[in-house]
Amino acid sequence: MDRRNGRMTVDLTGIDRVPIGFRVSPYGDVAALAGAALGNFGPAGFGGTPHQQRAIREALVPSLTTGLGLLLNPVTTGVWEGLMPLSGPTRAAYQRFGEIEPDLDTFCDIMRHEFDGRPPEPWRAALDDPKAFLHAYLQDARAVWASMGPGFDPQPLIDREAERIGSAVVRGTLPEMLASVFPSTRLVGNKLILPMRRNREVRIGRDGFFVGPILTPVRYGAYVTHGSELAALWYPMPGVRQPSENGPGMENTGPDSLAALIGAPRAIILRHLDRAAAAGDLANILHTGPSGVTYHVDALVAAGLVERQRRGRYMFIARTTRGDRLIDLYSL
Repeated sequence: MDRRNGRMTVDLTGIDRVPIGFRVSPYGDVAALAGAALGNFGPAGFGGTPHQQRAIREALVPSLTTGLGLLLNPVTTGVWEGLMPLSGPTRAAYQRFGEIEPDLDTFCDIMRHEFDGRPPEPWRAALDDPKAFLHAYLQDARAVWASMGPGFDPQPLIDREAERIGSAVVRGTLPEMLASVFPSTRLVGNKLILPMRRNREVRIGRDGFFVGPILTPVRYGAYVTHGSELAALWYPMPGVRQPSENGPGMENTGPDSLAALIGAPRAIILRHLDRAAAAGDLANILHTGPSGVTYHVDALVAAGLVERQRRGRYMFIARTTRGDRLIDLYSL
């Protein structure tokens, strides 16, 4: 994604001693779809089919300065969590757009603070009449989700991710899973480093945090913080492909979620390394040359999933403990 010159560092120390909850965020999903269609999170149209992108843009044109389009304006550097509440992991959460009733006074106070007390136009108009803004926002949310098509059922995807998150928590591999699903993210010791628009340092609170997927083809993550404590993380869900132009919605790409996460060549390499192997052996498996293997191995080394080991004159590639944990996680 463009315009990301900062980073957020999440200190995961003590993650095994706090409760981890699983939630979805329907309003986060529609914001991701709308932002992608408008080109606010990167090149326009990198999420959903061309038909969906057109439908979303047309739906938002009347409210670019009043509703969801305004909320996604590039000058906005934060969104009050009351406009994107967490929901229980059921399809019903995606059938009730328009029912939230946030504290509009708190919303206005937070947004004015975000702009240092000098909100630009048209934000001044929205903050002068927050009820009109909320009405346009909720209408936009319903219209954007309707672009997914009546045949799209999010429940199978929700159930799959709930099982995967639960397994990661039980196995103690949640940090590795989070590092693998967020684009351009690194795990350095106990710290998860994510690209963000500005620098932030947060930690896990004693009450834990929520985690869940964004149920769209948009490669976009989001977070909620309470002060310097992490409250929620939403990751771009792997294993979801864009629907066909005439299809009813999105489908699971298949059982190999590891390949969806890190790419098929790197998944093949990682699965093959039950024993250390020479680069030449990996090249034969991938049917590629030395440079192709080096490219993928370098990426796996940077992610902390494999390491190079010199044995005399020869160099071998071996899985790290982190790599073993990721294989265990996706061997369910």
